Formats: sequence, C-alpha cells, structure tokens
Amino acid sequence: FPMVDFHQDSQKFAVGTGDGVILVYDLRTATKWRVFEGHNGMVAGLAFTQDAARLASYSSLDSTVRLWQTGTGGFFGLGQSSRCIRQQMLPPLQGVGNWRAVSLRCSERGVKLVRENG
Repeated sequence: FPMVDFHQDSQKFAVGTGDGVILVYDLRTATKWRVFEGHNGMVAGLAFTQDAARLASYSSLDSTVRLWQTGTGGFFGLGQSSRCIRQQMLPPLQGVGNWRAVSLRCSERGVKLVRENG
C-alpha cells in the first residue's frame, strides 16, 4: 500500500486517506500523533525522511508533492509543529485511473516520485 509509511526508529506510522488527510500514529504510545491537512484529493504516496523530521506526501488528484515538518517545536522541544513546509505542483496527469503503482522515497538528495502505468 503506497498510502502508508512506517519509520522504524521513531515507531511512527503514517496513513494517507481518500479525502486528503494524513494521520500519523505513535506506536510507542498508541496515540494519534499528528494530523496533516492540505491535499484536495486522495493521498497516493507517503515517505518519511531518514530522521523522521519530515514526511513527504503525493496526491495525483491535486497534482502536488508536499513536504511536512513532523518534529516538535517550541521551548525544550515542547509543543507541536505540524505544517507543510514545501509544496511542488506537478503537471496534471492524463488518465489518472491508469496508474498502477506510485512510489515516493526520501533521501539526502531530495524526494523521488515514480509513477508506473500499464
């Protein structure tokens, strides 16, 4: 399922929904940790950065890749900072329903999106 991602070290589990909302759960505490809203359509891909400080998301319906800040902020790390720090518009897709697979990956070099049809 490309609309989920799990970060082993932090035990964070991200789920993209059909209405464009992203939920991040902390499996250590069994709680909903963050809610990200911004996509106008189904989230088709998610990927944490290596340190889990950011989460990349992709929606083919609104043709955007977004980068969300997932870390804590404020005094001594208290408080929550959950916001979109970057949005990249992509050219609209022709035949959106024909895409068989979507892969989103984060690395030190950036975010890589691969769409496969067929």
